[in-house]
This record gives sequence, C-alpha cells and structure tokens, in this order.
Amino acid sequence: MKFQWRSISYKTKLVWLCSFANFINAADRLVMPLAIVPMSAEFKWTMTQQGWILSAFAFGYFSSQLLGSATWSRYGCRRVLCCAVLLWSLSVFCTPLVAHSFVGLVLARVVFGMGEGIGLPTIFQLFGESVPADERGRAFGTLVAAGSVGQTVASLLVPHAEWRLSFLTLGWLGLTWVAVWIVMCRSHSHPHTPQSDEENLL
Repeated sequence: MKFQWRSISYKTKLVWLCSFANFINAADRLVMPLAIVPMSAEFKWTMTQQGWILSAFAFGYFSSQLLGSATWSRYGCRRVLCCAVLLWSLSVFCTPLVAHSFVGLVLARVVFGMGEGIGLPTIFQLFGESVPADERGRAFGTLVAAGSVGQTVASLLVPHAEWRLSFLTLGWLGLTWVAVWIVMCRSHSHPHTPQSDEENLL
C-alpha cells in the first residue's frame, strides 16, 4: 500500500511532528553536558569556563519564557514553533564552528536556550488549540515519551561519537524538521481545529 502524506489528518501530523520536535529538543539538551569533557580537553577550558558554558543555556531558557505567550497571538503558534526550532537547530549546528571562541560558544548556548525555552510552551498551546480535549492525554503522552526517547538515544550515542558529529547531526535533524513543518503548514493553511467548530456554533 502506497504511503500518502496528504491522506494523514492535520491533527495526526501535528502531534507526531511536535513529538519529534520534542525528541530533538531533549537530545539537543543532553549533548553539551556529555560532550563538554572531550571539548574541554581539546580547548583547555577551566572549570569556571565550563560552568559558564553549561549555565548559558539556562540564561537563554528562562529569559525566553515570556516571549512565547507574547508572540503567539501576534504571529500564530505554528510560525513561533517553526522559528523556535530553527533558532535552536542553527545554534546546535553552529556550535562546532564557534567552539574555538569561548564568548562565541556562550552566546550560541544562550541562543540555544532561548529557542528551546519558546518551543515546548508553544507546543502545549498548539495542542490546546488543535487537539480535541478527549485526545489530549494521548497527544501529551506521545510528546513526553518522545522526549524521554530523545534523552535515551543521546545518552547512548553521544559518548561514543566524535563531539562535532553529534552537534552537526542533531542540528541537521532540526533543520530538516523545519523544512517538513513548513510543507505541512502550507498543505494545511486553514486547518480544521476544535476551536473552529466552537466558532461555527456561536
């Protein structure tokens, strides 16, 4: 039986693509704590520098929490999520290119945290807008499970891979997700959502 992308409902595509985004999110978040040992050996970072590199993510993450809610209503959740994944994927992909510069790497980690800080709350909002109430438990279960799988895969593979390859692979995976997401959004420019049903009843 031939697989047909267009035959899959918008809701199903949304849940699986958002879950895969969370898979990438969780894997990306684990790479630096695992890769910092070989990176520190190569670039001769002090313990203080390592601390700044690892904590830079938190600065970006917490500073971006308010941005999501401020941009959803203006630009729409789908655009915001696309930009968030693009932001964190570019920062991950560029990490090997800026790793020789301590300041550049810290800035890349801040940008990475900003992207991931916006991403997950936006997915929650998308599920609330697009997934019927009686199906949200399953959707959120898939989302959380995908994140756990992402962490597990990263913890198993990253310690055995060359650290540059880990960042480049996950960055490329995120950029590929962005391309697929754009195609999905264009094919469902006016998606059927639970909210549209409610509006029709008013």
